[in-house]
Amino acid sequence: MAVDSGALRDMETDMRETIVVVTADTAVVEPVHYVSGFGPSSYRYTLQKEADGQWRFINSEMLP
Repeated sequence: MAVDSGALRDMETDMRETIVVVTADTAVVEPVHYVSGFGPSSYRYTLQKEADGQWRFINSEMLP
């Protein structure tokens, strides 16, 4: 696993370009950039506000 191998130990997160768009009970957060032992990657996350008022991740997608 990546965690066991230490590949994520020095992971960096860059959210300087991140935009959050909230529409009703759904939020899209993108892009979130990471740099780790695996190299750079960018993701889009989708969250949903549930009946208890908590926002929960329902999807993550690696961006090209």
